[in-house]
Amino acid sequence: MQKKFESLKKKIKLLLPTLNEKQRRMFIANEAKALVYVGGSLLSKLSGMSRQTIYHGIRNLDSHSTKNDIRKSGGGRKWLTEIEPNLMKALDDIIDSSTHGDPQATLTWTSKSLRKIEEILLSQGFQISHQTVKNLLKEQDYTLQSNFKSSKKKERSS
Repeated sequence: MQKKFESLKKKIKLLLPTLNEKQRRMFIANEAKALVYVGGSLLSKLSGMSRQTIYHGIRNLDSHSTKNDIRKSGGGRKWLTEIEPNLMKALDDIIDSSTHGDPQATLTWTSKSLRKIEEILLSQGFQISHQTVKNLLKEQDYTLQSNFKSSKKKERSS
């Protein structure tokens, strides 16, 4: 990340946890508008918010919307781990044999791809996507390794 965006990253990390859903969307949308062409993608990476949500916020800013579209507490979709209580055990069973790294160290990874893990979970009857597998692994502090081509592409663009 470029140095000029480090202060923006710090500001986002500091403010987002204190805001409600609409305030987060509007704050990030406002920052994205200020960065014109790269704003949506960059702020999506920095905040973890989807680009669609950011663009929704920009549309709200542009229309000066006063609509109070904040979910009630407990609103929205339930976490997949709440719906499928056996999901984490199944995921652990799949990646247990392919986990690498020192158990005492903070760096652990699996040699199975996200799509392969998704395929196994789907065959076990879970409704899950590779993106959800990625999120669950990140929650468990797994390091996600990109393939060789992606690594080379990132090196060239830096």
